[in-house]
Amino acid sequence: MSTNNTNAAQHVPQVITESSRALLGESPVWDERTQTLYWVDIERGELHQCQADGSIETSLQIGERIGCIALRRDRAGFIAGLERSIALIILNPLEIHRVAMLDENLPSNRCNDGKCDAAGRFWVGTCDTRWTHATGWIYRFDATRVRRERSARLFVRTGLPFLRTAERSTVWTALAKSSTNPILLRQVSFQGRGSSGNSTCPGGAIPTD
Repeated sequence: MSTNNTNAAQHVPQVITESSRALLGESPVWDERTQTLYWVDIERGELHQCQADGSIETSLQIGERIGCIALRRDRAGFIAGLERSIALIILNPLEIHRVAMLDENLPSNRCNDGKCDAAGRFWVGTCDTRWTHATGWIYRFDATRVRRERSARLFVRTGLPFLRTAERSTVWTALAKSSTNPILLRQVSFQGRGSSGNSTCPGGAIPTD
C-alpha cells in the first residue's frame, strides 16, 4: 500500500535567524500583540526576539541559564524558568523579579521546559544538567504559591503541552486537567537508541488528546 499522499500540502522549513546560532535553543513563543517571535538559548542565558521573517533580531543577556518563557496575559513581559527559580521578566529596561525558588538543594539542576495552561498557571520542569541523575520535578505556579507535583523523579521534563519527559526508553506525558485533579502521567512507548547504543532522550512536544 502506498504511503504517499498527493493531496497533502508540502511545507519546507525556513531558517529565519541565519545570523545567530544557539548552543541550546528552546521555548519559541509568538506574541500576536507585537508580532514578535521570542525564544531562549538556555546555555548562554540569552533571550532572543525577531519579526516573523527573521528581521530586527536582537538578544538580551539574562545573566544565568534561562530554560523557558511564557507571555503574561494582562501586561508586557514574561514569566520564566531561570536557573533554579521562577521569575517575572520585563524588557526595556531589563528587570527580573524572582517569585519562587526551585530545587535549592540540588545545585546541578536547572529549569527546562515550561508553559502556561488555559487557567494561567505556569508549569515548569527541572532537570539534572549532567544528564546522569533522575532529580527533575514538575512544578506548578499560580498567583499564590508554587507547588511541586507528586510524580516520580525523572531525567528530563520537556515539551509541555502538556510536558514530555523521557527516561531511558520510556516517555511520560503530564497533562494539566483541573484544579482538583491537576496532573495525570501517561506512559507512551518510545523507540530508538543513539548511535553509541545509549537510549536517546527526545525533546519537544507530544500532541495530546
